[in-house]
Amino acid sequence: MGQRISQNTSDSKTNDSNKKLQPVEHSVPEEILVHILSYVDIKTLVNFRLVCHWWKHLIDNEVWRLKVSREKYRSLKAVDPKWKLPWYVYYRICDKDPFEKNVLKNHCAQDNLKYWNILSNGGDKWAIEDPPQGTDTVPQSEEFGNFTSCFATSFHSCSKEQVVDLLSEGMNSKVMDEFQPIIEVSEWYAGRFDCGCVYEMKCELLNEKREPVTDIKCHESLKQWEGGVWHKVSYVFQSYGPGVRFIRFYHGGMDTQFWAGHYGSKMSGAFIKLRIPAPPSRRCSSAEDESDSEDDVL
Repeated sequence: MGQRISQNTSDSKTNDSNKKLQPVEHSVPEEILVHILSYVDIKTLVNFRLVCHWWKHLIDNEVWRLKVSREKYRSLKAVDPKWKLPWYVYYRICDKDPFEKNVLKNHCAQDNLKYWNILSNGGDKWAIEDPPQGTDTVPQSEEFGNFTSCFATSFHSCSKEQVVDLLSEGMNSKVMDEFQPIIEVSEWYAGRFDCGCVYEMKCELLNEKREPVTDIKCHESLKQWEGGVWHKVSYVFQSYGPGVRFIRFYHGGMDTQFWAGHYGSKMSGAFIKLRIPAPPSRRCSSAEDESDSEDDVL
């Protein structure tokens, strides 16, 4: 009799223990759990993906989208709210907001020649003009913001470059290798109305050893009396493959009549931005299948 009572007490304790160990999804509605998790900081949220498959599914497919919807991230201005992006992209957006910004510095000569590596400085050397001389004022375009200045070349080659470290700009290897954001490159150039000139631009995507992965080139000539108007060159890199870690942007020019002063090509409004591509259906449906270590994405 005593033994039977002891057994019943033990069973009762076991049942109570099992009730306490029931998965949280059995006691908290999914909508409420998603709402609660969306307020968790991003690094903790990454760790919470390891709790169980159900939490991982909710975090990857619902929580991140709800979390980013509360803030006005620049990176999402061209993104359809219905898109389901990989969770590690949402993480980068919350952490660095790295898309839809110009990664080139001093793109309109607003800071003289700061941030640029001068490769050639011929003739009367590089000059800064504000406003541009012998041509129209810079276009009213988003690339310029409120800046009205430009770089001007001379009667021998003037060229310079700037190298962008994508990891320092908020990207990481997983985003660059697997997600492969769209990379848009553009610049405005012009010549004087009274002198011919040449303009050239080159943009290279580089690997971690700063070796070229792919590139685009532009070489334009303007004849005398054909200048005075601003022209825009633009290119888009897509499906460029894994390994891209840097972007090298080069531009330069000179006049074609060897006049003293700054009668060569002018350039301003250089712009390089990374954009979020529309996700294919397979990427939308498999967000919860992404299984990556914390080191891969943080």
